[in-house]
Amino acid sequence: MGTYRRLDPEQTIATIGVLGNRILERFPDSGLQQVCAELTTIARESRERMVWFSRPHYLMRFLIGQVLQLVIEEPRSGVRDDGGGVG
Repeated sequence: MGTYRRLDPEQTIATIGVLGNRILERFPDSGLQQVCAELTTIARESRERMVWFSRPHYLMRFLIGQVLQLVIEEPRSGVRDDGGGVG
């Protein structure tokens, strides 16, 4: 994958912080600092979600497999071939 297709969450959070400080220095009363604070929160939450999704969740995989097996097998159990076809 190309170098510009991956984002480092730590670097993203740091960059938002630097930009927030610059905005605060140049536009102290604009309210843009709150925008940066919200972006920082979003970036941190995204990092936490990324870590959670990157872990193998074996119990969840097992349960999804069981549900899929039930969904696939259930229609088959209701089908009977009693030889009473048209003919």
